Amino acid sequence: LLTNMTIYPVKNNQSGESNSFSFKKDTILVSGNCTDPVMVNQFMNGLKIISDFREVAVRNYQYRKDKETGVFTIEIITK
Repeated sequence: LLTNMTIYPVKNNQSGESNSFSFKKDTILVSGNCTDPVMVNQFMNGLKIISDFREVAVRNYQYRKDKETGVFTIEIITK
């Protein structure tokens, strides 16, 4: 189940300036949850064959035993 998609997400602010924002150009973050990590892998493999995507990678995966669900974030870099 996909729960969130962010296009050009905000970069982490390293300068300490709270008024300044910069964005990750050519980046899409997709988040969701699923009961089977194989499904995340299959979804990622499907994204990798899209010619407009330069890189597709899991940036975070955490299994929540209490809910028997994995929560994931995939980062997609476009061409």
